Amino acid sequence: MFFRNLIWMSMALSAGAQTMMNGRASLVLGGKAAGVVVDLGGGSIVEFQFQDQRLNPLTWTSGESAPAHPMGHFLCLDRWGAPSEAESRNGMPFHGEASHVTWKIVRDAQRAGRAIRAELAATLPLAGFDVVRRVELSEDAALLQVSESITNTNKLGRVYNMVQHPSIASPFLDESTVVDANGRKGFIAQNLEKNADADTERPRETPVLHDDSLVSGILRRCKAVRTARGHRPQKSALSK
Repeated sequence: MFFRNLIWMSMALSAGAQTMMNGRASLVLGGKAAGVVVDLGGGSIVEFQFQDQRLNPLTWTSGESAPAHPMGHFLCLDRWGAPSEAESRNGMPFHGEASHVTWKIVRDAQRAGRAIRAELAATLPLAGFDVVRRVELSEDAALLQVSESITNTNKLGRVYNMVQHPSIASPFLDESTVVDANGRKGFIAQNLEKNADADTERPRETPVLHDDSLVSGILRRCKAVRTARGHRPQKSALSK
């Protein structure tokens, strides 16, 4: 732990640079308040934590054997979800290529005022996209700003999906963790049913509302929130 803290202290002093973290090429940004690690094998943001707490929410990994694979907070591009069978046979991965290709640092981390800025890029050969990502970490606060621009290198225009996919895990995530988001209604992605008119799958319409929480596989009601808002959620087969 002492050696790990020394690494972070040196990175904070040098603002940031490509280095090896856990045996993987990464971009490391270190401010006085927080530190960020972007894994170049897929471009995932795999660490974002306070310098004085060392509790990283973004420890999730897909567990894939390929060098580039989704972890932590990753980008879904040019799609969210599974490819068709034909696309899969031709090499298109789940959630698109962005988290399955190697990213490169095109502008190393530099201080600009009270912020640390860097720029990364990736090429998606099957989708025909070039992606540029600009990251800016505040020197004095746990604030990371990320902007991404996409260039279509195909000869024709095309429709695509672009989704940010944060994935939190333990030890940050446990039964007491509360995630505050501006979304009110969602669904459990594993709950799929066949469409009546086609051999395709779609999410079930059973709602997971903002005052529900999934604990040990059981959907439990947060009565205090429901009462305060005067809202009565629909019953679910998972409700208890």
